[in-house]
Amino acid sequence: MPDSLQAFESDSSAALPLPVTRPDADGRALSEVDPELYDAWRKHIARGFENNNRMFDRTLNAFMYPYWVTVGMYIVLFVVGLSAFFVAARLSFEAGKEVYTILFGGIGAVAFLTFFLTRPLQALEENLQFITWLGVIYNTYWTRLAYMTDQESVQRDLEHAASRTIEDIKDLLTTHAERSGKRPGLR
Repeated sequence: MPDSLQAFESDSSAALPLPVTRPDADGRALSEVDPELYDAWRKHIARGFENNNRMFDRTLNAFMYPYWVTVGMYIVLFVVGLSAFFVAARLSFEAGKEVYTILFGGIGAVAFLTFFLTRPLQALEENLQFITWLGVIYNTYWTRLAYMTDQESVQRDLEHAASRTIEDIKDLLTTHAERSGKRPGLR
């Protein structure tokens, strides 16, 4: 369990939204009326946040793995381009090796043009920004759910929170598509 959740569970004064008081409780807090139910409610909320963090970590890892693979591939591309230039430079001093000089020089030039013109890490960095924004959307949704305490309006509030979250995700996808279309690349 993350340290923040352990501190959260051990601190009885942690500011959690209070669940709805029962009508027969004479306005007393649920923690006074039914401590067992209140404890179950606190654990349920804590598990919800744990699951949210777990989902965010999995999504982040799903983006980070291709990021590091791409970084590795571009390091290899950079090394190949640099090596090809060195080989071309070395061969340029030898008579009769002009074809090889042009071949390795061309490979080096293509590698560097590919690396610098496509700016590959830009897309990955933008995707990391999008995953951060998605995390904010998820956390906002969970916070809205945690603070829904009015039984009279909970269904309406839940529908509003869900529709607002869907709206935010659609906006995020639209922004992602717009930025993806503007990225440089070989088309």
